[in-house]
Amino acid sequence: MSEKVNKMGYFRKTQLHYLHGGNLFVLARLLIDNKFVINVRQVPKVIILIFSNLLNIPFILLQKLFFRKKIIETRIEKDPIFIIGHWRSGTTFLANLITRDSQFGYFNILQTYHPSTYIFLKPFMHFFGKKVIPKQRPMDNIKVALDLPQEEDYAVANRSLYSMVHFIAFPRNFNKYYYKFGLFQGINKRQMKSWERIYRSELKKATYSAGGRRLVIKTPINTGRIKKLIEMFPDARFIHIARNPCKVCLSTQKLYKNFFPLYDLQYMATDEELEKTQLDVYEALYRKFFEEKHLILQRNLVEIKYEDFITDPLKGLENIYKSLDLDGFEKSKKDFESYIESEKSYKPNKYKPDPRKLKNIRDRLGFAFAELGYKTDDGELK
Repeated sequence: MSEKVNKMGYFRKTQLHYLHGGNLFVLARLLIDNKFVINVRQVPKVIILIFSNLLNIPFILLQKLFFRKKIIETRIEKDPIFIIGHWRSGTTFLANLITRDSQFGYFNILQTYHPSTYIFLKPFMHFFGKKVIPKQRPMDNIKVALDLPQEEDYAVANRSLYSMVHFIAFPRNFNKYYYKFGLFQGINKRQMKSWERIYRSELKKATYSAGGRRLVIKTPINTGRIKKLIEMFPDARFIHIARNPCKVCLSTQKLYKNFFPLYDLQYMATDEELEKTQLDVYEALYRKFFEEKHLILQRNLVEIKYEDFITDPLKGLENIYKSLDLDGFEKSKKDFESYIESEKSYKPNKYKPDPRKLKNIRDRLGFAFAELGYKTDDGELK
């Protein structure tokens, strides 16, 4: 576990759990769905989550009372721009950068962790959020702030079982949460309809909060949901950012080891289990993406490589605007330059690649190397 995560106290870790902003009904369903299999050391955490979910009830009802009609009537005038690619491929940096353009809206961390109360409690949440939310993610050095985008799948997770996020808290149910509710493999029509209703509702909330602006959505699992997203948003734009699979997998495996303890309620997986899970996630995600990528209209898709983009982010972003026929680059150019300058001090975590892990990645994910334009025998991991 990373030094930052390891130093955090039990209560501090509990404070950061994504299920604090949910409702008691969903939490109860999750516990039932997992047959109440909880690590005994995590029982106090579950009790705290139950208590916080109880406190949410009156505010959930008040938000519905005052804002339900406004949210229902909110129109998504322009289909979203989806940033896709596996975790650790540069999706966060790209999302943080493009959303410096004020024409775009996005989900912030409070909207994703408190989807059913955020609008009603916005001033209160922003006041306390600044005190509680860490300035950097505890498992790496990525910046966290209220004015930076977050993954909307956490909002779905706080409202339903239909989210892959739950496999982090309940890893023994990995197959169900990842394949069924993440990639929609084996999901039935009723569940699919419920997911779509909740997902559209969350996008309407975000659009309402953003004053009607077009949404930029950064969630890696959407890489494996192309068909469904196009059904919902036929003119959606997609920015796919790829990165050397070796670098991505090694980095993600380290992320799993440092990140999962914050949310896991069942047991601590071994390094071997985490490695297998990560490779399963990557393979399934990209096999699905390659199957469905052709459904995206050519004019609505731009594909970039992290290694190229990071060398000159401003030029790369300008090419994205041109490729997707987006206006506003010149107007926001100074804001882009300011953000790029602010990130120059960022220092990624360093680690020594394990030859055995590298071989496993190259042997198993050869199809992805070929499709993404990487060589399995690349000597340098950029």
